[in-house]
Amino acid sequence: MSSTTSEPTDPHRRGPGRPRGDADADRDRAIRTTGGLAVLLTNRPDLHGVHPPADLAFEAIRWTA
Repeated sequence: MSSTTSEPTDPHRRGPGRPRGDADADRDRAIRTTGGLAVLLTNRPDLHGVHPPADLAFEAIRWTA
């Protein structure tokens, strides 16, 4: 009986692409995404209630402004 050792897989490992630790890019992306969401829901009130996490983010933005 032979034993084989395999390296454990890390479920949180990033794949190829954007390097880890790019905080400025992460912050810019979050601002664009959240800001775009706020503008969209302001211009299209009929979209409220379609995606509850979007409504939560919109309310968070509205009440912190």
